[in-house]
Amino acid sequence: MMHESSQIPVFKIYEETLEWSTPDLLHWEPLEDRCQLHHFKIRPHRHNDLVQIFYLQKGEIDAHLDGKRHALKAPCLLVVAAMCVHDFRVTSDVNGHVLSLTSPLTEKLGRELEFLNQQLKNTAIYPVAEDHHKVEMLFEAIMEEYQTLQMGREQSLESLLKTLMIWIGRLGVTRAELESHLDRSNRHLTAFSQLVEMHYKTHQPIDNYARELNITAKHLNAICQQLTQKSSLHIIHQRLLLEAKRNLIYTAMTISEISYGLGFSEPAYFTRFFKRLAGIPPKEFRLRQRALLSKENG
Repeated sequence: MMHESSQIPVFKIYEETLEWSTPDLLHWEPLEDRCQLHHFKIRPHRHNDLVQIFYLQKGEIDAHLDGKRHALKAPCLLVVAAMCVHDFRVTSDVNGHVLSLTSPLTEKLGRELEFLNQQLKNTAIYPVAEDHHKVEMLFEAIMEEYQTLQMGREQSLESLLKTLMIWIGRLGVTRAELESHLDRSNRHLTAFSQLVEMHYKTHQPIDNYARELNITAKHLNAICQQLTQKSSLHIIHQRLLLEAKRNLIYTAMTISEISYGLGFSEPAYFTRFFKRLAGIPPKEFRLRQRALLSKENG
């Protein structure tokens, strides 16, 4: 794990010292085991190259996902994307399953089931009240197969996981949306999002992104407006703002350190940028968030 006072902890499995605790590309464990081990409170952390799927079968979870609070009640599914900062307060009667998927596995799933790309890359909560029996059967089958060493175990686990992911995809995507994920505009948007993730700290002009996609800046902006109702510049700025909020909430870095780390030439520029998008200066945002966390932890 990485653990410095100025950084958000990055773990493989939460607070595991080993790089990866299993030879599999998939890790399963009972939700209650991990929660009991940490006295039903999971501190803020993130995973660099893991997607996690939580099935809350019983109990409640008070979750912070990238700074936003969510009250999860059973039965529901929670997909936590890579690099999403998350922490949980869990009721003592919690019961369920946790799947951790490595990046080679999620990349393979994304290639084979293209319409799942957004489900694998976005943190989301899925209530499953009507279909909880189907979900429980799938997780029980994954648990049983994971704990065996029989022939074809890897293939069987992957098949069960695909079935689960298809089911999650159906929850999150309507038929019209499913078709749109395959069209040219959506592929451009996906590629643009990947480029933003790589370069948002360098403050590149929109023309550079458009050139990488082999389209014009005007066309890129039209795609963003059509599919997200946001401009291409707004998407870049929101990604910068998200990382700024993460650092303000979860690290001890100074405003200046955060500013330079996010590619701003002067802290004053960063402060004006943050206030314009968030409505309050970064220092005030940090104080408010710490007061909220202190109140919740008290």
